[in-house]
Amino acid sequence: MSAIYTRRGDAGTINYRGQNISKASLFSKVLGCIDELNVMIGWVKTGCSKENTKKRLRQIQSTLFDIAARLTCEKAKRENPSFSSDFQLKIKAMEDEIDLINEAHEPLKHFLYPGKDDLSVRWHMARVVCRHAERRLVEFSQQHKVSPVILAYMNRLSDWFFMKAYEAEKEA
Repeated sequence: MSAIYTRRGDAGTINYRGQNISKASLFSKVLGCIDELNVMIGWVKTGCSKENTKKRLRQIQSTLFDIAARLTCEKAKRENPSFSSDFQLKIKAMEDEIDLINEAHEPLKHFLYPGKDDLSVRWHMARVVCRHAERRLVEFSQQHKVSPVILAYMNRLSDWFFMKAYEAEKEA
């Protein structure tokens, strides 16, 4: 790895497709939210004891890096049928997991109040951070082209985090 510092950001800008743009730009905020979510997922992962859950979280982290790259690279923004179908499969897999959790536990009859145990709170935090990233991404999509499957993925991911929080509370 080359030097971590470039000094190019000292004036409050980042390089985006050959142009200096403000670190306060909507694009920077979207990437920052995705980065925060990735870190939050890492924190959830450190609290998990199930290896299959850790592996699943690592896959989600990888997908978030793919999303950030897609938002960053002009070439990657072009519609790509294999990208869309891959994301459709990821969304379907999350929906199937949500359904399995839902079927394994009694239906929700009240709000979930975060705080039952450390792991369930981490799942709730991941949900909240994901929703924040999703809102920023929606805002960004109103000005720039964003693949609809990315928006759907982020929406379903926050639903998945909610169900994982519910599952963790039931198992605590």
